[in-house]
Amino acid sequence: MSSENNWKNKLWNFVNTKFGIWLLSSAIVGLITFGYTKLSESISNSNSQKKQIVKLDQEIEGRFYQLISKQERRRDSINVNFDIEIIPEQETMKEIWFEFKASPKGYYQGLYVVYPEFSERNIASLIIELSSLVDDKSESEQIKKVAHRILSNELLPLKIESSNELSSFLNQVSTELRIERWRKYWPEK
Repeated sequence: MSSENNWKNKLWNFVNTKFGIWLLSSAIVGLITFGYTKLSESISNSNSQKKQIVKLDQEIEGRFYQLISKQERRRDSINVNFDIEIIPEQETMKEIWFEFKASPKGYYQGLYVVYPEFSERNIASLIIELSSLVDDKSESEQIKKVAHRILSNELLPLKIESSNELSSFLNQVSTELRIERWRKYWPEK
């Protein structure tokens, strides 16, 4: 027990020296500085992640909106111009669909981008990045399902023979791909 007291006394005497006080104060200041730096980095990363999520949401929504608008304009212009029920050729529908899936700077250049930094990225890569940034696991899974549906071409019908079928396809794209998170950006029709 006396060796333990002796050790405590030596430590206490060292702490009470000028060098001991300087060493402890330097360690405390260093720890506070380190903690503050880590907290600042964490806040900065969180803010930049939130900004990236908003940008991705807006870019994805913009491309969805362009897909639906192009197909509706195509349908409406054909129906109005000829005053009879004519449906866009299947190849035109496929072209619009594949244009939607491609990067705007790639082979198809008919899409406009909201943010220039996404001009060389396709819709699936944007959606997959978004799914990795979202904290909520169930929402992340829902977003990944949308990317899978787009990549698999499951929604693209083999043949569209009437304006009702075209409207059905557009509604299906709108309801199945337009998950809740994009409804705040995409106005109701």
